[in-house]
Amino acid sequence: MMPRLANAFAGAKLFRNKKHKAKAWVTSEGGPDELRLVLGGEWVTTEIADLERPLQKINGFRGHRIEVDGGAISRLDSAGAWLLLRTKHALEQSSGQSVPLSLPEHFAPL
Repeated sequence: MMPRLANAFAGAKLFRNKKHKAKAWVTSEGGPDELRLVLGGEWVTTEIADLERPLQKINGFRGHRIEVDGGAISRLDSAGAWLLLRTKHALEQSSGQSVPLSLPEHFAPL
């Protein structure tokens, strides 16, 4: 069932790429009805393909408490911003609620 998805990935990196050392990462925390995505590293074009795979695992999550914490993102280009907003929108669509997104202050102008 979807609510158990958060537990399945709680506290673990959602992907491991053996081709190169990942410069961007995604982890999740939460209980059966909550999901907190913690994002970090360089969310740039060269990392997008590796980030998309783990983010697809959370598609359809319908918990009541969902949050996206991008506070550890160090670099963000337009491709990374697109993936971030697409993920937020997908979570909002599946849960039927607004999903808070936090980013470092220096990305506020974006």
